Amino acid sequence: MELEPDRPPIPRRCQNLSRAGGLAVPYITPHSRVPLVPGLPDTTHATTAVFGAVDNRRRKIVLRQGRCQVCAQRLEDTAVFLVRPQDRLHGWTPEPAVHPEGCFPYSHAACPMLDGRMPRHRRSPLSLRHLAADGQAPPAWERAEVGGYEPGHAAYAWDAWWVPREQYRLRYSDDGSLLLGLDLRDVVPDRVEHLRDAEGEDPIANGYRFLDAARALFNATGTSLAPHPAPHPTEETGTCPVRTEQ
Repeated sequence: MELEPDRPPIPRRCQNLSRAGGLAVPYITPHSRVPLVPGLPDTTHATTAVFGAVDNRRRKIVLRQGRCQVCAQRLEDTAVFLVRPQDRLHGWTPEPAVHPEGCFPYSHAACPMLDGRMPRHRRSPLSLRHLAADGQAPPAWERAEVGGYEPGHAAYAWDAWWVPREQYRLRYSDDGSLLLGLDLRDVVPDRVEHLRDAEGEDPIANGYRFLDAARALFNATGTSLAPHPAPHPTEETGTCPVRTEQ
């Protein structure tokens, strides 16, 4: 997520997070904490954050352990998935989930990509070099392997899906070697909230809007479904359990 300093109120869940520019720094956002008085222990630290980038090691941790990408606390009965039209098309989203209370409203308010204030991704995105200049770059930083956002690309459409805990499943590459993100193929969300439209024409988003409108004609609830809806997991179909970090 790409944040800017509008400084919405920081929720209780996020009070222990580092802060940069008056904003809570999400757990998966690369950041460093540098002493304001070098050489003196226990002094106040200044935080440098690379908003809009992802620490891929931390992304994998929260995905596998079923934690929130913002506060890193465990998800509960319901999680909010952040989903683009192309994620629906592919059947998975690279974004870890967030708590519906606190973390999701805060992310929506603080992130200009989610609420529509930013029309494009940065053409020259901030990089780890900004942290390395402090000599405090996280040693475990990895560039995200999947789901990247191209510099300068027009903003995507975004939806938020309220997903029951029992439908939280991970998606891996076909050979099982790469953790892609959260599986959307069998998800039937309890609720869908449209967060923003794409900047400019988006044929994928337009196609799904048409499909959702058609489904609403035959579904009294008007619930938006994943691209290949399937029954809820049962003992016969089985589920893919959340794996803990080793």
